[in-house]
Amino acid sequence: MYDEIEIPLDYTNFTWRYADNGYEWDYNIKVDEMFHEGNYSSPFLIIKPGITSYTSTTPFKSSPELFTLFAELPVGDDDESLKAILNFTNQHGLLNAGLTMDNSQIDNGIRTYSTIFQGISLHFYLTQIWEMKNAFRIWNWLQEKNSSTLSKVIRWTNDDNIQYFFGELEDIDIFSSTGIQYDSNGNCLTDLKGCIIPRSYKLFDKPQHNVLKKIKKDDYFLPAKFVIQKIINKNLSKYPVKPLLLMDNNETLKQFFVPSSLLACMWFQFFQVVTGERKIKQCFYCGKWENVTDKYSSWKYHSRCGNYARVKKYREQTK
Repeated sequence: MYDEIEIPLDYTNFTWRYADNGYEWDYNIKVDEMFHEGNYSSPFLIIKPGITSYTSTTPFKSSPELFTLFAELPVGDDDESLKAILNFTNQHGLLNAGLTMDNSQIDNGIRTYSTIFQGISLHFYLTQIWEMKNAFRIWNWLQEKNSSTLSKVIRWTNDDNIQYFFGELEDIDIFSSTGIQYDSNGNCLTDLKGCIIPRSYKLFDKPQHNVLKKIKKDDYFLPAKFVIQKIINKNLSKYPVKPLLLMDNNETLKQFFVPSSLLACMWFQFFQVVTGERKIKQCFYCGKWENVTDKYSSWKYHSRCGNYARVKKYREQTK
């Protein structure tokens, strides 16, 4: 056994930029042969045309709970969802470098890029929000020891594996009371009109995994931990955080972890919370998450929210 080595919280080194003149949705972009699916047309979030300057941010210092804001973004293609994603990007920048292409031309009113815009598709945004949202929910239910809710999203399969579901609880409730069937790829085979189909995933690649022997069928907490472990590891593998040897302000060589993008940064923030390096709490008044690593354990409100709560309580008492 190795003794635990305590690493200070400032061992991350990451700066990300956002365009000062902002971003916009472009519906006229058509990207050919850039995706495995073939031609792909989607609204893309791009930097607004014109002279572009950037503001640098340090999310680990200024917004260590940024991943919670990302997880709260709506998942949809309606105007409200597009506006929310745009506002997030205007404040924090694109999720990653995006696609970089040049040699644009207009054909029948459609702008086509062959290989210089920097943009990210709505499809990519929604996919990433959806995964972060569902993973963060499962972690939160785990912290609350909410076995009744976890039992809806974690279930045993006929081959003694474990499934977990991503979806809205009301839809999962419908499916849990219906004889639903999935194929080997997790696609739902049951047709329920008007219901958004939850996505099913296998927790372990191999049935009869040795770890399964440790899990009792009425225990939903240990499987939930494995779900969080799997999702975070998968995303940190796709959007890596690299260990680098860098100098600190005193010109001393030290180890730092440097995310490759804003998306990698947010998954690493989630990683820090899960491992207990950082602590977050939900404000009792506004419901927003706050980094409370250096705050009192009795923290309940943001300072402004605390004032609002006290005023509200006083007015109720004096009625």
